[in-house]
Amino acid sequence: MYKKGGKTISKKNEGFNIFNFPLDISKKISEKIYIWDETLRDGEQSPGVFFSKKEKAAIVERLIDAGVSIIDLGFPGVSKEEDKAIEYVLNQGFASDMGVTVRATKNDIDKALQLGVERIHAFIATSSIHMKYKLMKTPDEVKKSVEESILYAKDHGITVDFISEDTMRSDLKFVSDLFNMSVECGANVLMITDTVGCATPSSIKYITKTLIESVNHDKFGIHCHNDLGLASANTISAIEEGINYPTLTVNGIGERSGNASFAEVIMSLESIYNIDTGISLGKITQLSNLVESKSGIFLPAHAPIVGFNSFRHESGIHVDGLLKKALTYEPINPKILNRKREYVLGKHSGRNLIRSLLIEKNISFSEDHLEKILWKITSEKEKTANIKLIKSSRLKNEIQEFNESILGFSEDKFWRIVNSVIGGYNGQNFG
Repeated sequence: MYKKGGKTISKKNEGFNIFNFPLDISKKISEKIYIWDETLRDGEQSPGVFFSKKEKAAIVERLIDAGVSIIDLGFPGVSKEEDKAIEYVLNQGFASDMGVTVRATKNDIDKALQLGVERIHAFIATSSIHMKYKLMKTPDEVKKSVEESILYAKDHGITVDFISEDTMRSDLKFVSDLFNMSVECGANVLMITDTVGCATPSSIKYITKTLIESVNHDKFGIHCHNDLGLASANTISAIEEGINYPTLTVNGIGERSGNASFAEVIMSLESIYNIDTGISLGKITQLSNLVESKSGIFLPAHAPIVGFNSFRHESGIHVDGLLKKALTYEPINPKILNRKREYVLGKHSGRNLIRSLLIEKNISFSEDHLEKILWKITSEKEKTANIKLIKSSRLKNEIQEFNESILGFSEDKFWRIVNSVIGGYNGQNFG
């Protein structure tokens, strides 16, 4: 257990002992963490992913049921379908705090207002590389855009969150000035971002600490990408420094290599830090399965928390320990997630699992029997090697075909569209 706010808190999960170490981080962790879901915006920006309006509504319903605080519905103006989907979800009457992402421009804000939203997440790039090459604006011009956008949105009576895009590669003094000005203009949550996933937990802590200490405000968010596999760890590091609005996506889907994983961050906060995230943990797996089926992005078997193998065990040494005490080789009780522990017979199986199974059925046996059964199991498993190669090769090809056809858009199809639109006017054939 550890002390927070002068009160001793008993640990929910005896499998973790991190706070037995002299780490003085609990003082900085916010008393309340608000889970901000980006599955329907950044998650849908995964190449090839498309959610219909009914799919968006179904996911929103599950997110609300799970206890998510804020839901980003999408990006108005991306397409007519996106606008219809956002409007459709808003009209369902869900009792939740839902917003949309917009650029820090009056034009984008107007598009959001037309859909009837009451909250926007306005962003603008703050790094020199983005300002120079993408926006082609000076820092002063960026500052003016932020000020005008926030004031414009506030004049229309909506909540405005300000997002500094590419914070990690930005001048911190410039971001600090923008944040302070944003607060003066009425901004709600101030979002720090690792847009290209280039940060480490230590650099995230430094940047987060620097910005929080330089801005007189109490609502800060973090948005991390997973290009180097550090998004979840970086998000948790930011929370250690006082961030109280972490953005997550179900199954970690998002641009390129994705975002901080909903399941990973939630379970880490709940189990390691004893933080009540407000999320119903037993609904995480169900939510993960829904997004997997609707997005078309399949989870790897070893995905933390929600993967097929997360609570499956084969190694004889591990199974022996688990049979004696589950916490020997599991940090989380699968029942918390409405999942079950499984013992898998195979090449690495040990005698104790076989012994346990036989005793369970009241079958008499000798040690020699155990040895022979174990040998036969290993032999049978080795016979499947060729079958595995054939089936895995076939499955890999099917997945590749699925990714290219469903999660992609063929060049041939593109040129057919070009010919139908342009070629028909001038008789030319492109592509």
